[in-house]
Amino acid sequence: MELLIKAQDTCVEYNGRDVLAINELELYVYDRIGWS
Repeated sequence: MELLIKAQDTCVEYNGRDVLAINELELYVYDRIGWS
């Protein structure tokens, strides 16, 4: 598997509020994100 994204301490803010906080993220080719 090929590593696409590796992130640490990532925060997404919308309208002044944190809506997503990720401590560690590793995304590989063919990984699926979301609900099925």
